[in-house]
Amino acid sequence: MGLSRQGREVVGRVRRKKTVPGQSAEAHDPPKASAVRGNFTPPSPAKRPPVKPADDDADYRVPTGSSSRFALHNWRVPTRLVAIAIVPVVAGLIFAGLRVSSSIDFARQADEAERVANLTRSATTLAHALQNERDVSALPLTRGNRKSPEVQQARANTDRVLAQFRKDAAKIEDNDRVLARIQAAETNLYWLDSLRKNAFDPALMPLATQLAYSEMFRPLMQFTNELGFGSNVTSRGRSLYAVSLAKASSSTQRCLVQTALARDQLTRFDPVAVQAAVTLEQTAYAEFLAGALPEDIQLFKATMAQSNDLAHDRYMVQVLSVRPGNSLSAAGLSPAEWYKVASTEIDLMRKVELGMTNRIVADAQEIKADAERDAIINGTAALLAVAIAALLTITFSRSMVRGMATLRASAIDV
Repeated sequence: MGLSRQGREVVGRVRRKKTVPGQSAEAHDPPKASAVRGNFTPPSPAKRPPVKPADDDADYRVPTGSSSRFALHNWRVPTRLVAIAIVPVVAGLIFAGLRVSSSIDFARQADEAERVANLTRSATTLAHALQNERDVSALPLTRGNRKSPEVQQARANTDRVLAQFRKDAAKIEDNDRVLARIQAAETNLYWLDSLRKNAFDPALMPLATQLAYSEMFRPLMQFTNELGFGSNVTSRGRSLYAVSLAKASSSTQRCLVQTALARDQLTRFDPVAVQAAVTLEQTAYAEFLAGALPEDIQLFKATMAQSNDLAHDRYMVQVLSVRPGNSLSAAGLSPAEWYKVASTEIDLMRKVELGMTNRIVADAQEIKADAERDAIINGTAALLAVAIAALLTITFSRSMVRGMATLRASAIDV
């Protein structure tokens, strides 16, 4: 009994023991226990960071470290879809604009080429009028008849053609080369009135009037070198200059011989000047036949076949066979007969020149019409394409955005 009671007392003491093996008494002292555990203090509920409210569009955004609202990776998904659809339309609009701009520029160049072609036709016509005025004036002015009706009529015709030339020249605006040639021509034409007052004056040197007129119409023939729009136009421009040069040389021969017949004798300068003009004419013919288009060569041969070259050359030989200072009329040579023979060839050459000029103008007008038509077609096609693309883009974009909105609403409901 005593042993049993003692055991219960031991057990009772064990149960009442407030410590367990391995646990020190400092565990019941919080400050000491904290020191033993590393002085850890749980965070206070008041210091916890606030919870960010839920963003309804969070599922549409991509996490990023940038705060710029315009950054590409901060765009909403519907915005990106619309941008993806619009970019091809914008690119197509840019390329269509470039194509339309190119067509418009080509049309402007064609319009400028047409104006240059019209100016060239006026220039060659004016050069022909000056040649006729010089040659018609040779006989009466050399003999002192300064009020000849033929001279007045020739000068009136030249003035009329000159007005048309200046009218066409005023239409040239942005072509520096052509404007420079216009200035050169006007510089020489400024002295036309003075030249008329003193033309074929006996006090002048024998060839002064002929050379002065030649210098006046020489820049006018050079307008043909500015015909450079289109392969046919360019080729015809060079060939036209050769024809104009040959005709001018033939006109010089007519003037020189007519002046000699008006004086009834050759000077020592006349044979050399005539031979130089003949050589230049032959060179121009060779240049034309070497570089002209087949249809222009055919026009030239068909037209010049009507001329009487034998009569022209025979008369020229008869004039040059008379020694300078001897009478030409005594040799049976007549100014009227010579002028008729020489004018036949020049008039035929003028037909060739005018025919080629009209073809050049027609080619330039055709190129201009084609360029304007292409510009209209390209512009209309570009506008239609952009309109259709924009309509399709808007339709598909709205469809995609609506699909994304439906998907988002479904996700929120879930």
